[in-house]
Amino acid sequence: MKYAPLPPISAADAENEPADQQLFAPRITMSTTVAYRGRQLLITAEDLSADKFCDMLDKRFGATASAPPATNGQAPADAPPICPSHRKAMKPMKFADKQGHTFMCTAKVGDGWCEERA
Repeated sequence: MKYAPLPPISAADAENEPADQQLFAPRITMSTTVAYRGRQLLITAEDLSADKFCDMLDKRFGATASAPPATNGQAPADAPPICPSHRKAMKPMKFADKQGHTFMCTAKVGDGWCEERA
């Protein structure tokens, strides 16, 4: 099967070409890991600018959401989990709860305590 060569196109014409007619569209993929409710989540998005990606993260996880520090893939064995709501280290529980959680956040919330567990 023989293909006909494509005619040359300028960068300006390529940018103005309708999206459904583009042969090659630039694809931008960004990802980050965030701590949320005691879990590490990998968030990936395509075709967003860096500012829009950060705005999306701030809208969903709050402006204080941050990526965990880079490690060799494992957290230090003696480091307790961090409460995603209060950004402070959780305390070990004497006994695991029914869900198997062994750490709790001890931050005061209103008249009670934070309910985050890990």
